[in-house]
Amino acid sequence: GDTVLAAFDGMVRFAEYNKGGFGNVVVIRHINGIETLYAHLSKILVDTNQIIKSGEIIGLGGNTGRSYGSHLHFETRFLGNAFDPEKIIDFQTFSLKNDTLKFTKDDFNYLKKYKSSSVSAPVVTDGNATYHVVRRGDTLSGIAVRYGTSVSRLCQLNGISRNTVLQLNQKIRVK
Repeated sequence: GDTVLAAFDGMVRFAEYNKGGFGNVVVIRHINGIETLYAHLSKILVDTNQIIKSGEIIGLGGNTGRSYGSHLHFETRFLGNAFDPEKIIDFQTFSLKNDTLKFTKDDFNYLKKYKSSSVSAPVVTDGNATYHVVRRGDTLSGIAVRYGTSVSRLCQLNGISRNTVLQLNQKIRVK
């Protein structure tokens, strides 16, 4: 497949096969809190925790996972929530639109349809402990924000690392 390049400098948070449909996937966390996701790769050429520079080769385009034809699935995320990459990248010139990024609640209006009580993640309490049940799209940073805690505290409470891949229906202690 075609070479896939990192959009920005950062650290590889995840670089392995994803059974949820993305196939071979690389997620890079950038210093500003944004993450970029590159999925359906035929080959991953980086390792978790590897420091990456913008423009560095991270993999080869492909057709892994639930995919119909070779292509790159590219996402930009902030606090675990996807946002339109055209907000920051001019795809005509392949350059940044601005050196400052400002989010408003309107950037994440699409999340409202997932916030109804029928789809919100269950919270389980056990004595003084409170647990969050992982749902599709959850990230440690998103869970931390939701419960007013930090990723470091979640890792400490659950004996996991920042790079742990969350599983659907996994119980994460939040308090």
